[in-house]
Amino acid sequence: MRRLSLPNYMANFARDSDLKAVIALGQSTIRKHIQELEKLMKKFAIPVPSQPPESENTARPLDAISDRYIYRQILQGIQSFLPVHMVAFQQSVNPEVRKIFKSLLIEEINIYENFVTYGQLKGWVLKPPSFKG
Repeated sequence: MRRLSLPNYMANFARDSDLKAVIALGQSTIRKHIQELEKLMKKFAIPVPSQPPESENTARPLDAISDRYIYRQILQGIQSFLPVHMVAFQQSVNPEVRKIFKSLLIEEINIYENFVTYGQLKGWVLKPPSFKG
C-alpha cells in the first residue's frame, strides 16, 4: 500500500490535539482511497507510481509552522483535489470505474464541508471582507 507524504509531514508539527485527531482521520480516509484506486489500477494493468518515503521526520519542530498554517495547507490540498475527482468521474466511460470515482468525489465533498466547519470553529478560516455600500 502507498504511504502518505504531506499528511505525515504535517502531523509531525501539529500541536492541537483536535487537529492531530483530524489529521489521523484524514490519513485513514486517504489510505482507504489509495487501496481502492490501486485495486482498480491493478485490475486494468495500469502502472502504480513510486511510493513516497516511509516517514517524514524532522530534527526539531519549526515554530513558524502553526496549527493554523497546517490547517490551511490541508484545506488547500482538499480544494485542489476536488476537481481531480470531478474530472475522473466525467471522463470515465466504464460504469464500474465511474461509480468508484463518484463515491470518492462525494466523500471528498463531505470531508471538505466538515473540514471547513472545523476550521471555522477553531477560527482558522479566512473571513471574507465585508462590503458596505
